[in-house]
Amino acid sequence: MKKNILKFILISAFICVCSTIHTNVFAKGINVVQNEVVDIGTQENVYDNIEDIALYLRGKMKEREVSVTFTYDNIHLTSDLISQIYNEAIKHTGVPNEGDYLMANSSGYEVSYTNYASGEHLYSTATFTFKWFTTKAMEDEVTTEINKILDELNVYEETDYNKIKLIYDYITENVDYDFDHLENEISNLPHSTYAAIINKKAVCQGYATLLYRMLLEVGIDNRYISGMSQEERHAWNIIEIDGLYYNADSTWDRDLSVYYRYFLCTNYNFPNHTRDASYDTTEFNNAYPMADAPYGIKVEASGTLSENVSWYLDEDGILSITGTGAIPDFVNLGAPWYKYIDSILKINIGEGITKIGSFSFVRCKNASEVILPSTLKEIHQYGFDNCRSLKQLNLPDGLVRIDNNAFSECVGLTKIILPDTVTTL
Repeated sequence: MKKNILKFILISAFICVCSTIHTNVFAKGINVVQNEVVDIGTQENVYDNIEDIALYLRGKMKEREVSVTFTYDNIHLTSDLISQIYNEAIKHTGVPNEGDYLMANSSGYEVSYTNYASGEHLYSTATFTFKWFTTKAMEDEVTTEINKILDELNVYEETDYNKIKLIYDYITENVDYDFDHLENEISNLPHSTYAAIINKKAVCQGYATLLYRMLLEVGIDNRYISGMSQEERHAWNIIEIDGLYYNADSTWDRDLSVYYRYFLCTNYNFPNHTRDASYDTTEFNNAYPMADAPYGIKVEASGTLSENVSWYLDEDGILSITGTGAIPDFVNLGAPWYKYIDSILKINIGEGITKIGSFSFVRCKNASEVILPSTLKEIHQYGFDNCRSLKQLNLPDGLVRIDNNAFSECVGLTKIILPDTVTTL
């Protein structure tokens, strides 16, 4: 049944949501009061709930439609509802060309919407205008090329780890970083998956979305993460294995297939990466729990020392401290690994650690090896007290302070060479 609606107020708003890299954010709104009769029966794509609107919008987004219009019956739209619709449309579904793939292959969107009313009956029309990096034809090329490469890699029957490694190897070995077009103000194509898989040259956004898509194609859950790295906008991934997630940065690992630095890392051995706030909420972290130790290490015990420093003891007796910042001062036997002290055979203090606090490794009597990072500046009192099996120790250049009794009762340690940088003993 057609309804004649008296439109008594028109509200038009343009909203641009930026979820991608190198994109400007802007918004403007216009209010106009008018009177006219509108026939809702002539409207197309009429929906009465956010989920159905989002499903329709998502389908059009996958087709790379630039302009998408719908009608929302029995409600007046607001900017908050527009955001809810968009977020529902791009939510992570596990489908390779949906979710983060849609969000990160666009530089944003604008929305115009109009609210209508007659008596108590309300409805709204809205038009999304997207700024896609690619066309539908280009996306078809991407799909064809990804399928071809996955077939060539013969990856489908591999273990989850081997699937991840084979795909990661392919990307890091075959995609070059596009320094030439990094700040291109005319085209956003270098940020696209298309640039990475077809042109074999992209910036971080292209690397991360290609990894996202290819892993989902073989059943490996992962998310695209945006944030900051070395004071620049950046993108990477978190990848799921056995119910836990690990960081991976294929951009920074390009050409490093012999020894990756950013492959399947925890938050604590993944330096110089800070997530955007939306990827660091309690809700997000609960949905995507991060591992305490790098993949492949069987952990006997683990914990955190601060927001940026963690520790774990593996089954081989290696105690590792990872992250950035200081190991705090403890009171005598207060270090959290003390209860496992007889199992500690080696102490590995990772790059980024700047201080070994008081009583950190006191009475680790079975630890025969200690590896210190180049970032270390201070070793406080009794830091290695009673490490009786320790026979050799290389102190790094840049070390400034060694407190009294830092190595007391280390009876096997007969000689230490002090770096020229030490100023406090």
